[in-house]
Amino acid sequence: MAIQITNQPTNPPYPAYNNSIIEFTSDAGTPITADIIVNGYTFEQSADADGIFHFNLKRIIEVLINQNNFSDHIAIDNPADFLFLDQTLFLDVEIEIIISFADDSQESQTFTWPYIKSVIQEGEKQFNNSQLKLLAPYANDICHLTYFEGYPFDISIYSDIARLITITNLRTGLATDLNLLKGVNRLFISNGENDNLGFESQLPLYLGINELEFKANDQIYFTLLLNKRSPECGNLLKFFNRQGGWSYWNFMDLHVEKTKADTIDRLNSDFNNVDKSRGNFAITGKEAEKSRSLLSGLVQDHEKKLISQLPTSPKVYLYTNELASPFELNDFIEVEVDGGTFSTSNKHQQSVFNLTINLPKIYTQTL
Repeated sequence: MAIQITNQPTNPPYPAYNNSIIEFTSDAGTPITADIIVNGYTFEQSADADGIFHFNLKRIIEVLINQNNFSDHIAIDNPADFLFLDQTLFLDVEIEIIISFADDSQESQTFTWPYIKSVIQEGEKQFNNSQLKLLAPYANDICHLTYFEGYPFDISIYSDIARLITITNLRTGLATDLNLLKGVNRLFISNGENDNLGFESQLPLYLGINELEFKANDQIYFTLLLNKRSPECGNLLKFFNRQGGWSYWNFMDLHVEKTKADTIDRLNSDFNNVDKSRGNFAITGKEAEKSRSLLSGLVQDHEKKLISQLPTSPKVYLYTNELASPFELNDFIEVEVDGGTFSTSNKHQQSVFNLTINLPKIYTQTL
């Protein structure tokens, strides 16, 4: 008899940062213990009084899938390249179960589960499609994203197998084919240059809404309504979203920057008569930090849905390069988001997001 799995996650690929509980048993004897081997790591579990095993893979998956601490290391060396497989965002997990019975016999079963570096909230619906999906917030197979021309921008696409897809811009009728690999593919719409030699050389995008249809084997999997905005200086943030991909938003150039400094320690230097004294204390140095308050500008509801993820994102970068310049990895510096609030205009039915980021630590001279 085969091992009977009575409960497991549904709708693969599974989110790595939610519970991943597996329950199993066997009627081949009286189960006593089970070894659960996850990508070569062995964990022992005892059966309950009914002979059922319960095991949560969540903590193991979190460690296995996040070896890079959410960092992004993909850069574009050749302007003509724009599609990259990001192996840090997807993981096939091999799970072997070995049940030991009271009569010293054993039974085993091996299977593979796919995981994405994502998380789902209570009440949220998982993606219905398990074959091809865009890793960004959307509903009813339609996604809205905003692309700020002159800045880097990419979208993350999950494919369960290597496949050929066709992207059609319904606004122009033009189409292009792309070969996706199994896993999460990063499609760079722009590397930061205005005259992009990459994706837009094959599928031009125009200012305003571009309706991009993603199709494979004559089946439409999703439609991306990509709003291309004209170049404008600002504060571009790149952040890891809950769906397991990277997202971008260009905050207004107008911002407020604050520097906070504290004395590390004071030393007594009162060693002279007052008429020869230049002071009676000395400091060992200062520690300082800088913060920047940003405004999103007016945003629509679907844009609000995206940038509201910023305060809980585990990795946020601030872009420091000039507008309309190809990016390098060091152009993105890590920052910390210190909360944010939305202000909604009833007149315009739009919102403004006010966000504060803590910039990298200021290096100071100290004793």
